[in-house]
Amino acid sequence: MNIRLPGFEPTLSIPLSEVAARVKAHSKVLNGTLSLSDLSRLLFSLGGTTGKVNGTILRTIPIAENIFPFEIYFIARNVEGVEKGFYRYRSVEPGEGSIEYLGERVSLEGYLREDFAEAISEAPLIILLAANSSRVREIRSKRREDYVYAEIGHMCQNISLEAAALGFSMVYSFKVESRRLASELKIPEEPYCVIGVGRGEGEKSISEENSRVRGVEYVIPSRFHFTELTLEECIWRRRSARRYVRRTLPLEKLAYILKYSLSFQNSGNRPYVPPLSKYFVKILVLARELEFLPRGKYIYDPSRHSLILLEEETLLEGLYSTSIPIDYIRHSAANLVLLAKRGKDENMLNVECGMVAQNIYLCAASTNLGTIIIGDVNKEEIKDIIGLPGLLPLYIMPIGLAR
Repeated sequence: MNIRLPGFEPTLSIPLSEVAARVKAHSKVLNGTLSLSDLSRLLFSLGGTTGKVNGTILRTIPIAENIFPFEIYFIARNVEGVEKGFYRYRSVEPGEGSIEYLGERVSLEGYLREDFAEAISEAPLIILLAANSSRVREIRSKRREDYVYAEIGHMCQNISLEAAALGFSMVYSFKVESRRLASELKIPEEPYCVIGVGRGEGEKSISEENSRVRGVEYVIPSRFHFTELTLEECIWRRRSARRYVRRTLPLEKLAYILKYSLSFQNSGNRPYVPPLSKYFVKILVLARELEFLPRGKYIYDPSRHSLILLEEETLLEGLYSTSIPIDYIRHSAANLVLLAKRGKDENMLNVECGMVAQNIYLCAASTNLGTIIIGDVNKEEIKDIIGLPGLLPLYIMPIGLAR
């Protein structure tokens, strides 16, 4: 049985910045009725189709080599108009989505950690993000497994924001008995991540990995005078830009991107919920043409919302030689390098990078700028170029006016 969901239209009028401030970490989610429209919006945010260009399917998140390796399954417990049970979600045409009924309500007992099983025990909606191993192997990059985890980070961030916009919250876990659960559910893909959506309870605070650096500090704008887009407009318009106009980047727009991607919000937390219960990702800004500030290498301080100038050198030629030769690194007004502390679980660091990168994509859409996430780089070579001991560069994101 297939059910066609209401088409996705970006009609929720909540600005991206307001939704970012609503994101909170909760210890569990409680029951609460979801409408069919809520279900459609939440599932679409995970990887719905937003367009088609020359045979390439555009989705709400970036996809390595245009290979979407995931199947999205869910258990409906309290969704208006949807029978309780186990379903698969598909989105083939832009803005459209459908669900396929696969069977009666299933139990996840014994396949999740006890504390997480308790956290989602009352959730009206449970989502399983499952990766198809044969599709993963089609990705040519040596970092294919990193990309799987990063893309799950993109997906988790989108649904976290969409849930917050709808008045809900989400909790998630990667501690899943994947093969056993796949066998129990009779699905060919292995579930990597389980997400529970519902009314949040037990707000948690999250600490950051502190590593202050010395340099000249520039406090950057925290109030903005341009008209931003709504969350759903940003999700719908998110694109990867590969060509840039040589033009100075307004400091106000870079400040907006940094503030709503990584900075601490009014809730006391950053606008995402990290997988390791601590914030590890940092952003290095390599500014080539930035309004008001000198060209150079800056580290962003999310607690003070400031840029710290480490060196008046952009390092773009070094990056250009190590990351394939990619012209958009050289031509963009600035490049954001996503860094994390070496020695932590790198799969989970890729998830956190994906969350931050999705925020950057959405903020770029909101400010009419372009970006793209670049992961096929030599991390060790770039580490030596940027010269920040103990920090591992995982991704590069050019920022500028897209052609």
